[in-house]
Amino acid sequence: MTTTEAQMPPKTNLVVPSSPLHAPAGRAKTIAELAAYSKSLSLADLSQVLEEGTNAAKAEKTLATYASAWKGFLEFCARRGFRPLPASGEAVSYYIAERAFAGLKHNTLNLDRAAIRHFHVQAGHVDPTKAREVQDFLKGHQRLQASNRIGVAKKEPLLTDDIRRLCSILDNDDSLQAIRDKALILFTYAGALRVSEAVARRIGDVPITSRGIAVYLATSKGDQTGKGQYAGILRGANPETCPVLALATWLEAMKKQGITDKDRPLFPRMRDFSDRGLGVRIRDQPIGTNWAREILKAACKKAKIPDENISFHSLRRGHIEQAMANDASIKEALAQGRWKNPETLMEYWSRRAALDLSSSCHLGL
Repeated sequence: MTTTEAQMPPKTNLVVPSSPLHAPAGRAKTIAELAAYSKSLSLADLSQVLEEGTNAAKAEKTLATYASAWKGFLEFCARRGFRPLPASGEAVSYYIAERAFAGLKHNTLNLDRAAIRHFHVQAGHVDPTKAREVQDFLKGHQRLQASNRIGVAKKEPLLTDDIRRLCSILDNDDSLQAIRDKALILFTYAGALRVSEAVARRIGDVPITSRGIAVYLATSKGDQTGKGQYAGILRGANPETCPVLALATWLEAMKKQGITDKDRPLFPRMRDFSDRGLGVRIRDQPIGTNWAREILKAACKKAKIPDENISFHSLRRGHIEQAMANDASIKEALAQGRWKNPETLMEYWSRRAALDLSSSCHLGL
């Protein structure tokens, strides 16, 4: 049986719209007015409210990822003759087996499973991914992948010596791009920030004080409900590598370009119009994560730092490894990384800990 429109899941809004239900005409000013307005809603209106709340339970990026994974499952079912909705445990297990044979990692298979589960639950169907054959295959695949894994390459950390080399290279260039790039690298390294957190910052997120910066993160990977978190960045002892001074220098450079609005991107894109005699123009769009990675890789090449296994995550990993090597406490590292589980911290520190905590030095060799 091939895919038909009837088998497609109900449409799910990937972006929760600003509902008119939340802003009645004249804007209710009291709880009583709002309560009276809510009682006048039809079941169709309440259904919209319910759908918006349900969609908001998962991050927009997660829903977009699920939609992409679901599209792959629909294509598989059409090609193999399975019904996609509701799907059988057999169909799901064959799909995951096909994906595993193609060499996809276990985390990707788990994402496929989560997407299939999501669209079945949304449509009111039984979750086929709970079938024994699906569960058993995924457990077995995880063990096989672990036993066959040889030297899985994690991103290499960039440590403080590397950061000094990068800053030295960028200091030799007085362009706006170099000033921005140095501020971006030091800001991310000192804050142990994820690249998505760094590039999303606005000027108003980084008030500079005598001690440093308490960077406000409205949402992040570990705080998708939007409670808000802070990442502290203290002033450095060396002017050449002080993250606060580098950021202040960049903010002053933007100010000279007439950019002071707190809602403007902290690390904006630029466009070079030198060939027209107009110089470099700062744009109103933030640099993206891919652009940030290219900025770091370009700086590494200039500093002659091997960049084959370097990404922006190398800054976050490097912060934790360097700080722990310099006697930072577990409490400090957990707070900086904004982790709740110490096991997550150990994933970052395990390689350094293997040397720092080795008893082989007591063997008299």
